[in-house]
Amino acid sequence: MERPLCISYIRFSKATQAEGSSLERQLQLSRTYAEEHGLVLDDKHSYQDLGKSAFTSEHVKEGEFGVFLEFVKQGRVPKGSVLLVESLDRLSRESVLTAFKQFQEILDAGIKIVTLSDKMEYTKEGFEANIGNIFISLGIMARANEESLRKSERICAAWRLKRKNLHNIKLTANCPGWLELTPDKKDFILKEDRVEIVKQIFELSLSGLGVKAISTILNKQKIEPFRSKIGWYQTTVRKILSNSAVIGEFQPHVFGSKHSKPVPDGELIKDYFPPIIDTDTFYAVQAKLKNGAHRPGRTAKVENLFSGYTRCGYCGSRMDVVARHNVGGEVRYLVCDSARRGVKCSYISMKCNEIEKAFFEYCREIDIRYVLRAEQQADQNRLNELRKSLTARNGKLMKVQKQIDMLNVFLDDITERAELEHYHEQIKKKLEEKTNLSEEIEKLSKGICIAEYDNNNIDVRVQNLLTLDKAQNKSVKEDDKIMFRIRLRDELRQIISQILVYPRGSVFSDEQIEQKERDYEIKIKSASDSEKHILKHEKTIDLDGMRQSQQNTKDDRFFVVRFKNGNYRTIKYDKKQQAYRVTSELINDKLNWWMGNKEMAPIFREEEELHPFETEFELDSN
Repeated sequence: MERPLCISYIRFSKATQAEGSSLERQLQLSRTYAEEHGLVLDDKHSYQDLGKSAFTSEHVKEGEFGVFLEFVKQGRVPKGSVLLVESLDRLSRESVLTAFKQFQEILDAGIKIVTLSDKMEYTKEGFEANIGNIFISLGIMARANEESLRKSERICAAWRLKRKNLHNIKLTANCPGWLELTPDKKDFILKEDRVEIVKQIFELSLSGLGVKAISTILNKQKIEPFRSKIGWYQTTVRKILSNSAVIGEFQPHVFGSKHSKPVPDGELIKDYFPPIIDTDTFYAVQAKLKNGAHRPGRTAKVENLFSGYTRCGYCGSRMDVVARHNVGGEVRYLVCDSARRGVKCSYISMKCNEIEKAFFEYCREIDIRYVLRAEQQADQNRLNELRKSLTARNGKLMKVQKQIDMLNVFLDDITERAELEHYHEQIKKKLEEKTNLSEEIEKLSKGICIAEYDNNNIDVRVQNLLTLDKAQNKSVKEDDKIMFRIRLRDELRQIISQILVYPRGSVFSDEQIEQKERDYEIKIKSASDSEKHILKHEKTIDLDGMRQSQQNTKDDRFFVVRFKNGNYRTIKYDKKQQAYRVTSELINDKLNWWMGNKEMAPIFREEEELHPFETEFELDSN
């Protein structure tokens, strides 16, 4: 007879317990039972959730027990298998109904559950033969849930008491790496050498360097990190830059029942830590982080100032930099990634420096402030909406807290277990709602600070662009050029959302021409006799123009700069002048355009109308 599959499940809620005897004890219990009953305990069929809570169902949502339950549902665990656990509370500490439902699913699949601490064996047949076993298991589950619930309430109550007294005694010794708690636990003292490192990180960030460049500089200078023993990481630098503790703020956190990671709980506490960075500097850096100015480039040389948002106008693929060598040295070109890989599109290149030069010439000759002016009003509207949302969330938070307080008052008068469990469930839901609201409030507060910094900042951005472009052209040292280009790229990312490149101008495919012809045929078929003649004439002109576009050359090239406020500019190569010029621009709903060098009457478009080249392409993280 084939021996049943023996499955071991081990769990404990704190990762630190792995250093103690809990893991070895549970493993030894499983081995002993298997040996005594002639079973083979196979490591392939062992599941472990070390440091995962069964009270918050973390072991089901994110752990291996959830994987095991899914295998049970799919019928991938053979009937007659034996599941070994130290006790039932290892499987669940949730409410009795939730715990028993999981328990029953396992038994219904023909799997035996053995609790090693008391040598109890649970099977579906055993429950049917002796109903008393059901009450035993329910009692164990109820006790496990109640223990965890009481423990959670005691911990929460202790933390609430600490928070009321936090201006006299600090909550915890855990603090940022540049601080240290005093022996009397009443204040934090600065570690001056580390404070200087944090200030240097913010200064480098404001100068335009990204997290990768900053971490490289710190490592080259052999500056010792606060915790790591093997140098600075980009993630460490980013965490420091985004940590509001540098301006003295502290956000209390809790482990919510739906979260394995700490989530904000309650209001943000100001002046909890000694501030080391002024608020203007902090929120200036947050604005850069928000707008993607700290995304690392592919190389230190920053070969393409517009990397990350330069797209092929024909297929939407990203434009890659390809270097070619000729007599005059290396020349960098932009090429469609799909065309380069031979997937689709045409392999036609445009010089990187052409696009850069045309963009900055356009900045000087035509006031870029005009294009960006609408952003000021958009920023103010966004700021008003954020403030309105924050007020609403704060109101909801006060209401939820009152409801929690009322439910806690009712608990003192309840004696029936069923009613007590009901109120515990209600409190649990309200605490989850409170946690979610606190998290939203924190995000909104940060968003308001960033929006306030962004507002009315257009002149500074434009001046930065022109100053940096001038500096990179004058700079002789290669290291200086790289530094200026990094800063220049970061400034551009503050205002540009996308650049669409058309190396052969506006070219229509055979499919587009055929579709246009079908559309005209449908219109002509349903039109009156007088309208048919006009439509046929329009069809001939349109289709001839579309077919003619397929004969376009590089002399017809242009690119479209799309700004984050929704406006755009089309910059086209002029073969006669052998230079680029602006051919159209969208400012709010006003479309200005030029034919030759003559400015034409502006067009006021409807909101839903799109410029023919204003195609939406999904951006990747590159």
